[in-house]
Amino acid sequence: MIVASQALALVLALLGAPLLGGAPNAPDLLWGAGAGLAYAVGIFLLYRGLASGQMSVVAPITGVCAPCLPVLVGLLKGERPGLWAVSGSG
Repeated sequence: MIVASQALALVLALLGAPLLGGAPNAPDLLWGAGAGLAYAVGIFLLYRGLASGQMSVVAPITGVCAPCLPVLVGLLKGERPGLWAVSGSG
């Protein structure tokens, strides 16, 4: 089912991309490919952890760690969240 949903998402993204305009360059495509690969590895590891471990341990760890990585990267790049962003992330 996961493969089918991801294939459908790819088709919809390819159909919708021309509507957004612009032309991707090489760094855009590399970042996109890297993000897709990281997503695939993450989903694989999530389901492997859920299948082999206790769901009551894997699910909360994933729920906390998944949103923390983008926030950490943003902070390391010099971004500073506003008051509303900080209050919503706690």
